[in-house]
Amino acid sequence: MSAAEPPAAMTIPEAGHSLADLLALAAAEGRDDVDPTGAVLRTGWENLVLETRDGWILRFPRPGVDFERELAVLAAVAGRLPVATPEVVWTGRRSRFAAYRRLTGAGFDPAVYERASTAERDRLTLSLADFLAAMHTCLSPTLIAELGIPAAWGSAVGAELATGPEPPEGPVSERLAAQLPLMPSAARKPVEALIEEYARAWEDGGVQGPEVLLHNDFHAGNFVLDAPVGVLAGVWDFSCVARGRPTADLRYFADGSPDLLHRLADAYERRTGWPMDVRAAVVALRAENVCDELELGHPERIGRLAEEWGTP
Repeated sequence: MSAAEPPAAMTIPEAGHSLADLLALAAAEGRDDVDPTGAVLRTGWENLVLETRDGWILRFPRPGVDFERELAVLAAVAGRLPVATPEVVWTGRRSRFAAYRRLTGAGFDPAVYERASTAERDRLTLSLADFLAAMHTCLSPTLIAELGIPAAWGSAVGAELATGPEPPEGPVSERLAAQLPLMPSAARKPVEALIEEYARAWEDGGVQGPEVLLHNDFHAGNFVLDAPVGVLAGVWDFSCVARGRPTADLRYFADGSPDLLHRLADAYERRTGWPMDVRAAVVALRAENVCDELELGHPERIGRLAEEWGTP
């Protein structure tokens, strides 16, 4: 970034940013290699994304996201992973965003997975496990420290749960316990049980394994395959990269197919020799979902979450 760039312009508002607003920010860059006609807006916890019809992704970080660190992480992992990752072609000079070519492939199809053969399922999960194994070991401890990668799940400093740019302070179990009165009465007992199990697993050292470099947002919305139940072809969204136990990168598979969840855990363990704790992944995702509803101001929805958990 040059000294001539106006600092006040290097951000986007926290909420209510429309497609038209982002298109205006992109147009202000004066680029003639991006055609915004027909672009669509995709929103996430950490970023707002413009996807153009001519194959560009313009990724605008929300306030509080360490945009420069994500760019540095992308540069550091480039060529070290077994699949394609975003290659930033240029960054905004008037607004904070990164531009890269869309990673192409097929989205994961759960219905097709249920009809897939054992060999097809194993092929998919092995490719996912291969990515995680590479992600978890691709950078040296020295480089991880130089990049300022924060501690996350299962770490000795508290295993921060929230994946947003400014997670609340304090252990997750204490934050949830303090907000129990906000939750529906029917949800309090199952949430109390969840708090206890979460604390044992993630805050008291129950989850085993080395501290590794986590993608920390690994789910089907952030990757493509070479077929609906094929092998992994590309992964994006490195905003939440953190240090923690390998099991943390399993958690977003805990609300889908139990077969996929267990098959991926087994494939990773065979690939690395490191443990994946399926139950801890389930507990982690449940706690995160409760935290999300509280952060969004919808504690009344936690009752529905607790009903979906069923009997532990």
